[in-house]
Amino acid sequence: MSLNDDLAKIPNLILHLSCDLTAFSTFRLKSFGDLAVIQHVDSLKLVLAMLKKHSRPYRLIGWGANQVLATVEKDFLLKLDLLSDETTLESYRDSYDLPASIGLNHLTSHAVKFNVGGWEVFTGIPASLGGAIAMNAGTALGEIGS
Repeated sequence: MSLNDDLAKIPNLILHLSCDLTAFSTFRLKSFGDLAVIQHVDSLKLVLAMLKKHSRPYRLIGWGANQVLATVEKDFLLKLDLLSDETTLESYRDSYDLPASIGLNHLTSHAVKFNVGGWEVFTGIPASLGGAIAMNAGTALGEIGS
């Protein structure tokens, strides 16, 4: 069975095979390749197992901010669009369980609403939480690592 056949059986997964990837990078350079939009952690685990089984290299692209995609991408691209509990940011908490795909804009809005200090360093950064952590995103006011 082919990788594409295996991936097609995974729930909560949207496959874009041999597609135009231009819209998946903020630079908007012409790019073509394979991409999976993953909507659940269990689906992510299955996708990673299938990619390993078929020896297919992959790369997480997040929101595609500040990433240059090749004209023809050889790696299988993964974009997380994990569903989250909508009530998580409705109130202030001492700790949060958030998906990597949540936008920093949601976190800064939450911080403003509940007067949480320190989050202002993310204002205006077009990134997901996972991408911000991976890249140690920040502004002149500070960075996520601190």
